[in-house]
Amino acid sequence: MSLAVRFLALAILLVTALRAGSVASAEVPNLATGRKADESLSGADVSDRRVGSGSGTGSGEARTSIAVLGARTLFESNEADLSAEGGRALERLVDALVTRHVADGSLLGIRIVGHTDGIGTDLYNLRLSERRAASIGAVIARRYPDVPIVTEGAGERAPVASDATAAGRARNRRVEIRVVALERR
Repeated sequence: MSLAVRFLALAILLVTALRAGSVASAEVPNLATGRKADESLSGADVSDRRVGSGSGTGSGEARTSIAVLGARTLFESNEADLSAEGGRALERLVDALVTRHVADGSLLGIRIVGHTDGIGTDLYNLRLSERRAASIGAVIARRYPDVPIVTEGAGERAPVASDATAAGRARNRRVEIRVVALERR
């Protein structure tokens, strides 16, 4: 499949995956701890979602694996450069989620979204989340230069917890890595 076709497929799949109700979700164990997703954001929490019925593609349906890494795992406070620990965590995650799809040609693309808590200005948080997503995208792009990668920052717009507590703010500081691949039948 050509790069342009893969990118178009990625764009269509990402829009489809974001629509509520069009995605059936099934949790899988956390890569680092063996626990289900949402139990801890200190490591990589991973869930899989199937998108579409596969009709018309001829190759099966798309599967989006979503990994959520807590910002504390990846970055120092208010920084966008990966820490040494963050680099190692990202390498393990990429090995687990991306490598096999590249090898079998089923990978359509990767979408990386950075998030922050609500402390600070909207503009600062948006820019920080954009830089963090771009930092992770650059690492993955160096390893897989032919894979379409989309990065974006959501700032504080999509919290998963209340910013009223330190624990809630920590959960909101995260990076989501969505790996979209065809599920071969």
